[in-house]
Amino acid sequence: MKWLHYILIRLTLFFLLGIVLGFNYEMPIVPVVTLLGLSFLGLIGQYYRNKKRFSSTVVFSIISYFTFLLLGVVTVYLHQDKNKANHYLHYIKSDNVTSVLQITSVLKPDKYTHKYIAAVSQIANKPVTGKTLVLVSDSLKPLQLGDQLVVRSVFKTIASPKNPYGFNYNAFMKHQQVYKQLYCNDYIVLGQEASIQKWALDWRKKVINRLKNKGFKPQSFAVFKGLLLGDKQGIDKSLRQDYGRAGVMHILAISGLHIGILLWLLNIVFKGMEQVKYGVIIKSVLILSILWFYALLTGLSPSVVRAVTMFSFVTIGIHLKRGTYIFNTLFAALFILLLFNPFYIYNIGFQLSFVAVFGIVLFQPILARLLVIEHRVLRYIWQLLTVSLAAQISVLPLSLYYFHQFPGLFLLSNLVIIPALTFIISVGILILILASLNIVIEPLIQAYNFLFVQMNAYTHWVAVKEAFVFQNIAFDTVQMVLSFFILMLLLRLLYKKQNKHLIYLLMSIAVFQAYDFYKKYNFEITNKALLFHKSRTTLLARTTGRNLQLYTDSIAFQNLQFIINFKREQGINKMVSRPLKNWHLIADKKLLIVDNLGVYKTATKATYILLRNSPKINLNRLITWHHPKMILADGSNYKNVVKHWKKTCEEANILFWNTREQGAFTFEE
Repeated sequence: MKWLHYILIRLTLFFLLGIVLGFNYEMPIVPVVTLLGLSFLGLIGQYYRNKKRFSSTVVFSIISYFTFLLLGVVTVYLHQDKNKANHYLHYIKSDNVTSVLQITSVLKPDKYTHKYIAAVSQIANKPVTGKTLVLVSDSLKPLQLGDQLVVRSVFKTIASPKNPYGFNYNAFMKHQQVYKQLYCNDYIVLGQEASIQKWALDWRKKVINRLKNKGFKPQSFAVFKGLLLGDKQGIDKSLRQDYGRAGVMHILAISGLHIGILLWLLNIVFKGMEQVKYGVIIKSVLILSILWFYALLTGLSPSVVRAVTMFSFVTIGIHLKRGTYIFNTLFAALFILLLFNPFYIYNIGFQLSFVAVFGIVLFQPILARLLVIEHRVLRYIWQLLTVSLAAQISVLPLSLYYFHQFPGLFLLSNLVIIPALTFIISVGILILILASLNIVIEPLIQAYNFLFVQMNAYTHWVAVKEAFVFQNIAFDTVQMVLSFFILMLLLRLLYKKQNKHLIYLLMSIAVFQAYDFYKKYNFEITNKALLFHKSRTTLLARTTGRNLQLYTDSIAFQNLQFIINFKREQGINKMVSRPLKNWHLIADKKLLIVDNLGVYKTATKATYILLRNSPKINLNRLITWHHPKMILADGSNYKNVVKHWKKTCEEANILFWNTREQGAFTFEE
């Protein structure tokens, strides 16, 4: 693997390592910046000392790597808004505060609220910076990008998952530098600030309104907006599920595939310009301008910015007539993107895109050589299959880690959809251009809609082959890292067919299998009991090895996502439901459940007491009767009642656990 020999690639890898260290460890910035300055001076000194042979000196290489590692750490610090002295986190209090906000992003609404990300400019007349999540009651008029408003509300912590293995929305928003949320029952709009993004959004809305009801079916129009404009909010859950199970979910988000096709089309359109004086330069400028203009119109999402940045490097390299080595191009794009926004490293699409491109470059040539085909059409089909297979192999560890599923028929899906995508994007861009000029050709749209109908139908046909969709695969961080290590050793073996590399590969596979065995063994010997959080319901769970017993009065618990997640991550093979009892024995400790009947005077004393369905009881008398170690309240209780119980327990010096605030409770075994 010669790509590791390139200095830019090695430096970028150390820069990436510095970013990871910067995010995971709090480091005093002054010593780090001092070290960075000293190492930079050391580089200059080494350069002038060994001017003719500096590239081969070990000292210069070590100082270079150390400099870029420190640069990664400093980059993270400088881009973290919370490190600024005027960040709003330093000014907020626990009570209502008057804030001035500006809407910077419109998110997908939920059942009861509109959601936005806003920049905070003032708190109690003090100028501040930072971003917050804004939840607005759906009874109020929706806000728009650029709206400036005044609200009076409390900044609260964004909720963490209430149950094990749930989606951590708090961490997800922190990776976007959004640290708090506020809920608005009312607001005052001061005005609207113009911006390029606002102009792009208005243009997009105008085009969408012109095309709406002009020949598109609802689902076709939703896919069209996602594929061409990056607007995925209209794609319903079942359609997303179909594309995910078919292994073509990536086409619904504008990424490297779409930008690559657009670049190919632009090269064809402007090819004639190369014959005139300065035509190559003009062509490059035009292509770059169009690519970045298109990125702006789609909202400058991380996937689009990453793809346009990478293909900008490719465009410049090609038109300067220099043999741009693909890995240099990729790592140059990676370095610049992370230099300007190190938070991209947490973006799943960003990770998948780069890994997929690396996989295609490394694996595809090897796969293509496995079969030599003379027929032109068959050779094209084979090339397409190897590209898809190389991409899927490379992203498999990430896909299993994030999505816990593997679409077995991905080759069948990509073989049909990817070739059609070139034509779909070409015609789609033409329709967008015409709609921008207020020209809507309904027969063209109706014919175009037919393509989307067929694509959706074909995707659904593949997706319903459930026997080939492997779901709920438990795959943790260690397994993901080991899988990438195995892939690297496999590549090493394929490029250098030596016995020692085969031995290393087999050893790495053995380590992976040993870890998998260790996980399963732990499942077999682990017993636990826990109280889940579920609104209006009580869910008590007990695991014995790989068996799960759920005690509940709910009839729809099996399809709850947190139950599915728990079964997957705990290796559960069998699950049964049982009715709730008043008494449960957990190890040698007794749990008493007190429901709305309010019966608690029993001869047996309880270690734990669970209050459910808001029983009308005198909690002080219950405490005097049982002297429990802890009192628990789950999601079936009213909030104001739980608040009163908590205060009573604090006064009685009894531990209290509220699943609504603290999440699921795990009992000591």
